[in-house]
Amino acid sequence: MAASARPQLYPDTPEAFFCQPPNMEPDLPVDAINCQLGRTAATVALLMCQFDGTCESRLSDTHIVNALWGVQADLERLYEMVKFGQQSTHAALKASERRSAN
Repeated sequence: MAASARPQLYPDTPEAFFCQPPNMEPDLPVDAINCQLGRTAATVALLMCQFDGTCESRLSDTHIVNALWGVQADLERLYEMVKFGQQSTHAALKASERRSAN
């Protein structure tokens, strides 16, 4: 089996993070967080041009509200990824300290 065919233990997208394998390493999912931040920044940039006069035409209020709901969901996903990283690294650190004490 080639090295590139190994299962990925670190998610690189939010979708991969929320479908994580049971043997995922305890760590902050930095790649998935960066991916989510990029997506959120793109949505915010789209929304900003709707109100600064640089867009030729304005999106409907429905589209703007949907984009804002998307940003809200992005923030919730970011919160969950950061919470996982904090909890998993804290648990791994405690387990390591217990092993060192024995």
